[in-house]
Amino acid sequence: MNIYFAPMEGITGRVYRRVHHRFFPGIDKYYTPFISLTGNLKLKARDRKELEPAENPEISLVPQFLGNDPEAFRKGIRYAGELGYSECNINLGCPSKTVTTKKKGSGLLDEPELLKKLLDGVFEEPEQIFDGELQSTIGKMDISVKTRLGGSDPEEIFSLLDLFNRYPISELTIHPRVRDEGYRGRVHLDYFEECLRRSENPVCYNGDIRTVHDFSLIAEKYPNLRAVMIGRGLVGNPALVREIRGGAPLTAEELKAFHDSLLESYMEAFQGDEYVSIRHMLELWPFMKENFSDSDRLIHKIFKTKRLSDYRTAVDKLFEDRR
Repeated sequence: MNIYFAPMEGITGRVYRRVHHRFFPGIDKYYTPFISLTGNLKLKARDRKELEPAENPEISLVPQFLGNDPEAFRKGIRYAGELGYSECNINLGCPSKTVTTKKKGSGLLDEPELLKKLLDGVFEEPEQIFDGELQSTIGKMDISVKTRLGGSDPEEIFSLLDLFNRYPISELTIHPRVRDEGYRGRVHLDYFEECLRRSENPVCYNGDIRTVHDFSLIAEKYPNLRAVMIGRGLVGNPALVREIRGGAPLTAEELKAFHDSLLESYMEAFQGDEYVSIRHMLELWPFMKENFSDSDRLIHKIFKTKRLSDYRTAVDKLFEDRR
């Protein structure tokens, strides 16, 4: 079964991916945090850098795009094709209100006409898109979709599946919660099971896989499942895929080495900017803290740091106490 690293805004960018892949190889695909597309395709410099092949060496990477403008998506897919990518992903899952109020991400799930217009535009014949120019760019591009069960009611997924089944989606990743649930409560496995039965496109599972046991439950329950996508569980335990595949458990020494290398890589990428580098590291600690039981006081100290020297001292103390 394939295992993918889910896109996580502010976390799984190019710097994190490179360091993670170096320490913990074995991820079948990484997905970029969503890249917003507008009609003129004026990508931000940081988004262009995210997609540069030189910034993602030896990594199987899938660009994930966010928006609701079919023309912008066509341009984005063409741009990705010119860079050498063979798959692009459409984000229909993000539950953030700053996204959904603009009818993007999971905000499209209860906008059937707008969603249909987007998918029609993306899956048009290549010659209709570029007037015959670079016809193969989209024709050879796999288009995958990441979705939720709906906006507010999981029953919505069945009408969504009727729509998705009209298109040659290369892989449909389903997070079995609705938008309004965010990441709260249990995933709706009963609905996911029905999705597996009804979907005419290959399905990938995403949601609440934090341990080897969690993965095993999904793998045993759905033996024909094509792939799983893991996000928060992998940030908390960057060796989780290795463990799933029978490798050694994550050690404190290994996690510390990974942490230190990542910090140095952020400092290099952000030209020695301590504040920005620390902010990026602090994004990880809500997940990595699960490796440290009875360490709330020390974790709290880490979150309070503003200077690099203080941050390093707090982290070193945390790892020393774990030994």
